[in-house]
Amino acid sequence: MAGEQGGLPGIVSQLLSFVAGLFGNQGLNIWNGVSGTADQSFSSLNNSFLALGEAAAKIKDVFKSIWDDVILVMLKKLLEAYQKLRELLQRIFGPVVRFLQRLRALYDSYFNKFVKPMLNIIRQVRRVLQVFRLLGFKWAARLDARLADVENKIIKAYELIRQNLNQVTSWLQLVIDPTFILRRNPLFAAIIRSAPELRNLMLTSVTRQLTPDEQAKQDAARARYSLSSLRDRQSSYYSSGQLPPDLAASRQLFQSKLGAAVNQ
Repeated sequence: MAGEQGGLPGIVSQLLSFVAGLFGNQGLNIWNGVSGTADQSFSSLNNSFLALGEAAAKIKDVFKSIWDDVILVMLKKLLEAYQKLRELLQRIFGPVVRFLQRLRALYDSYFNKFVKPMLNIIRQVRRVLQVFRLLGFKWAARLDARLADVENKIIKAYELIRQNLNQVTSWLQLVIDPTFILRRNPLFAAIIRSAPELRNLMLTSVTRQLTPDEQAKQDAARARYSLSSLRDRQSSYYSSGQLPPDLAASRQLFQSKLGAAVNQ
């Protein structure tokens, strides 16, 4: 392949000489015309790419200006207005929500302490009545039906009041904080909890300038794993079964740390 590449200029020269022998200087004129046209075409193409690059850069600057000066400003103002409205609604409806939550807790406590034991007694009586029903006593069936009706009415009344309390509390919480409906979904709840981090990620506000020490370490790491550095290490160290000085020092440090940990 190297020989073919080396002989290519000679072959081109012989072809040009042959064309010149056939057509005289016209062959060379044809070649010069083709070469000049190609140069102009490549120059025009290069200029077109440069113009496209400049246009893309200008478009990028325009969109960045719109994002920074218009969209972000509007989002910031909307967020501030939402925060103020949320604080106002919290002051108005917050005490009502807390009262309903306490009322719901008292209602559950009353049900568990007084109503639930009564329901347990009714169920135990119904189990006993099941035996009399199997023995053919009709009065046991009628009494069991009445007790079942009483049990169902008590449970329905409790569930109706509990449902209304839950609904009113949920609606007020939704008025105070519209994101409440999203917090009930684990995915949206995680996104809302991580909103500041996501904002920083989008605005790249967590980026900072590297310290001189960090910059030096980064440059050293970049140089260490460059192609030329790897070739030098291969020829100077790896080919003879040795480690470069930095890797040898790291290995020695690891061995000393490991030995100290084992001997403790």
